[in-house]
This record gives sequence, C-alpha cells and structure tokens, in this order.
Amino acid sequence: LEAGSPTESLTEVPATAETLGESIWTRRIIREDDPNSASMETRYSNSYRMAGATIALVARVVLRSPPTHFQYDEHFTATHNGTVACERHWTKQVPRDLV
Repeated sequence: LEAGSPTESLTEVPATAETLGESIWTRRIIREDDPNSASMETRYSNSYRMAGATIALVARVVLRSPPTHFQYDEHFTATHNGTVACERHWTKQVPRDLV
C-alpha cells in the first residue's frame, strides 16, 4: 500500500444496472529541516458502468513549493471501455513573491 489517505466508495443501482465508483487519495509531505520541501499529491477518479459501457475519469495533481516559485502539475485522463478518449496535461509555475 502507498502511504496517504485513501477514500473509496461504490454505489450500485440494481434497478438500472448502473455502478458508480469514486476514489480519492492524498499525500502531503514536508521535511522538518526543509520548509521548501512541501508537496501535496492528490489522485481522484470517478467511474461509471451503465448500458454496457464503462467510463472512467482520472485526475492527478501535484503541488510543490521550491524556494523561488510554486509548481502545479495536473494530468487528466478519460477512458471509454478502457480506451483513452481524452488526455490532457497542465504545468504551471507561480513566482513566490514575498512568500
């Protein structure tokens, strides 16, 4: 198991044969001797199984705070029956003015 705080839920709707799933995992790290080592990683996923199709949405976000700027990195993937339908990646840096 990975260190972090996982949360998972699964909801079944027998009348419509639908299944809805959700999972959240978060890890926060900071070394006592280095305040600039602070980071947070979160993974979030939703899945929907209905009418013979499975749709999954997965996002992963990593935030870091090195000495000169804040870093933001996000990756998003959407799949349909296991095949990637959409995938995006964003990376941003924000100066740490007076912080």
